Amino acid sequence: LEVKLSEKALADGQQAVALAPQDGRAWMLVGSASEAVGDAAGAYYAYSQASQVSEESDPQITAMARIKMAGMLQAIQAPEAITPVP
Repeated sequence: LEVKLSEKALADGQQAVALAPQDGRAWMLVGSASEAVGDAAGAYYAYSQASQVSEESDPQITAMARIKMAGMLQAIQAPEAITPVP
């Protein structure tokens, strides 16, 4: 059920982007749904689009998109075990 909802959200987001490609909120929906279905590359692309199209018009969307992108990059590069330095 959860996968079907995520796939539906992704389809809805893609439709929203097709109708309004300059809407950062639509790109954020695609990013979140892409993450939920396990498409990290698609999510990162969608967040980067959200950041780009919202830069002038909606600084909150831009900031949220950049935070999501940073979190994704950090997760990819994070070592499995971090040893604190004394």
